[in-house]
Amino acid sequence: MKAATASLVIALLAACSSLGPESAPPPSVDRAEMLARQGDAAGAARIYEALGEQNTGADRATFELHAVRAYLAAHQTDEAARVLMALQTGLTPAQTTQAQLLGVQVAIARGQAQQAWQQLAAYPVPTTAPEASLYWDLKRRAALATGRFVEAVRAHTAQERWLGTPEQLHASRAELLGELRDAAEHGAKIDGRAAPDALTRGWLELASLAAEVARNPNGATSALEAWRAHYPGHPADEVVRSELLGLHVTPQRTSPCCCRSVVVSRAPRSRCATVFSLRTTSVPPPVGHPCGSTTHP
Repeated sequence: MKAATASLVIALLAACSSLGPESAPPPSVDRAEMLARQGDAAGAARIYEALGEQNTGADRATFELHAVRAYLAAHQTDEAARVLMALQTGLTPAQTTQAQLLGVQVAIARGQAQQAWQQLAAYPVPTTAPEASLYWDLKRRAALATGRFVEAVRAHTAQERWLGTPEQLHASRAELLGELRDAAEHGAKIDGRAAPDALTRGWLELASLAAEVARNPNGATSALEAWRAHYPGHPADEVVRSELLGLHVTPQRTSPCCCRSVVVSRAPRSRCATVFSLRTTSVPPPVGHPCGSTTHP
């Protein structure tokens, strides 16, 4: 009896071992996207790499570019750089642009802001979304990291035309305000007087004001209201009210430059924010207006 039982146990064990370990599901885009949604960006990256190995040419590059993005999202910069370096030749023009911008992201993630700035200077500015928006976003980040605050504001302004909704504009402006505040709090010398135009000057003056609000929320109200009076309709006005004055605002699309696109120069100052458009027309503001000093007929 004991011998029969032992034989049965051995047979069962042999049968189980023959099944082998549970096999992983085959790589798929759906699985990669599911892992990304669950917060496992590194797992998603590995699946994209596996999918790349199953393909050739532009299809392979597409998956490898996805893998680089996923590794960056997982803060695995070295892995992102490894996949980026292994990208094969024969990329489409769009993929070449994407690879260049991902290389800049890798440099910024590694703290190589000066290298990132130089890379961006060597690349042509993309003319299609979302590459153009990413280009200007990276340029702003590289400019801030290297102390080029005027260029950071200019890059932010250039990116605004690629942001599709008022909510995206509001979030972008709030991000820039926070970045300028952080720079001021860490001792950066941000002098608005060095700015070549009122739009940039207004943003740079907010750096110290935002830092003061962080130190003394109730002590900077009069200074903020003075800033608003000096820069009526400035694109930062909305985030000044919401982020610094604590007021509830409804995000609205406004021009990236206070009153530069206003065609009717005699419009009341209070209408400045509402008559903005995103046209490229640049009309000099009236004499004495903070957006400039050119005489306007």
